[in-house]
Amino acid sequence: MFSLSMAASAAVLFLQEPTTEVQDAGPDAPEATSAQLAEPEVEAAAELAPISERGEQVNFRRRFRSWELGEHSGFLGNRFVSIGFFGRRRNTARVELRVETGTYEDNPLTIVCIAQETRRTMGWIGWDRDDIVYGCDFTQNEQPIDRSFEMALKSSRFFGRTERAGEYQFGDTVLRFSMGDVNAGHILTETHSGYTVWHDDVVVGAIETGLMRTEIFVPAEPGELRENVILLMAILMTYRDPEEADGN
Repeated sequence: MFSLSMAASAAVLFLQEPTTEVQDAGPDAPEATSAQLAEPEVEAAAELAPISERGEQVNFRRRFRSWELGEHSGFLGNRFVSIGFFGRRRNTARVELRVETGTYEDNPLTIVCIAQETRRTMGWIGWDRDDIVYGCDFTQNEQPIDRSFEMALKSSRFFGRTERAGEYQFGDTVLRFSMGDVNAGHILTETHSGYTVWHDDVVVGAIETGLMRTEIFVPAEPGELRENVILLMAILMTYRDPEEADGN
C-alpha cells in the first residue's frame, strides 16, 4: 500500500501544470518562442508607433493674405515691429491668424502672436532662455478665450544653435513642443530638423523640415486634440525669426 500511495503522489505531481515562476535553468535552457513574446511586443509597438503611422499627414499652404492647414484656414497677416522691453528696443514679428472654418465659421477665432514677457514657468526647458518669449493671445468677438501659447527662445550667437520650445494650453490640456532633430517615422527613416509635440509624454504631432519639403503630422482622429494640434502647427509654421527683420 505504501508503494502504491507514493506512486500515485508522484503521478499527481507529474501531471500538475507548471507555475508561472521563472527559474534560472542554466545556459542550455531554451529561449522563449516568438509566440510567447508576441502579445507584449505588439502592445509595446502600438505605444511606440511613430506619429506618421498613428496620425495623419496634412499640408500647409501660405498665400499672400491667407493660410491653410488640414481642414482649417483663414486670414494671415504679418509684419515686423519694434517694441521696448527692459529699457531697450527689439525687433519682433507680429503675426495675426484668423480661423474661419469648421467650428469657427460663424464665430472666427483670432490669434495674435508677438514678443512679450513670459506668463508661464516652463521649468522643464533646460537651456538658458532669452528674457522675452513669443506669445499668442486668443479671442472670439474681441473677447479673450481660455487658450495660451508661449515659445521660449534662445538666439543663435557666434554660430551657436538656435533653440525653441514652449507650451500651448487649451482648457486643462497642455501640449509641449520643442525644436530639434525629428524622425516622425516616414518611409525613408531620415532625421530632419523641425518640431515635436507631446501630450502627457506621447508624441501627438511633428513637423519635419527636409531639403525639398516639409511634412506635418497631426492626430488622425477628429476632435479637440486634433483641432488644437493643427492650430499649434499653424502658429509654428507662420512664426518669423526677428533676425529676418533687417531684410524686410
